[in-house]
Amino acid sequence: MGLSYNTSNSGSQFTFSATPSGLASYQWDFGDGTTGLGQTTTHTYQSSGNFKVELTALDTCSGSLTYSDTVSTCPPLSADFTFSIVSTSANGLLVSFLANVSGSSGLIMGMGRRNTDYHACHKHCAFISCN
Repeated sequence: MGLSYNTSNSGSQFTFSATPSGLASYQWDFGDGTTGLGQTTTHTYQSSGNFKVELTALDTCSGSLTYSDTVSTCPPLSADFTFSIVSTSANGLLVSFLANVSGSSGLIMGMGRRNTDYHACHKHCAFISCN
C-alpha cells in the first residue's frame, strides 16, 4: 500500500489530503516547525519559501507509512522582454532591452550584468546578413 497526499492552495494557505483513506491515524509535519493531524488538514505558512511536508500514517495493525514532498509558497517566476533600436551606424546597433519580471529579486541579462531596474542597453558591433 502506498501513502501519498494531494495539495491545493490559495496563496500561503494549503489544504493537504492523504491517500489512502481508512488508516488509523495521519500525522503531518509541515516543514516550518508546526504539525497537524487528520486525513485532511489545512495549514497557513507565515513566510515564503520551499517546505518539506512529511506525512506519517499508522494502519490498523500499527504499521507505519511515511511520505514526503515539497511545497512552495513562492510566486512563480514570470519574465518577458521588449527591445527597441536606439541608434544605428556603420559600427553597429545600440539596442535597448526592457524586461518585465515578477517573482524575482533580480535579473541577469544575457550580457552578464545583474540588473534590478530591468533595463539594459547593449551595443551590437556588427551587422549580420541573413539569407
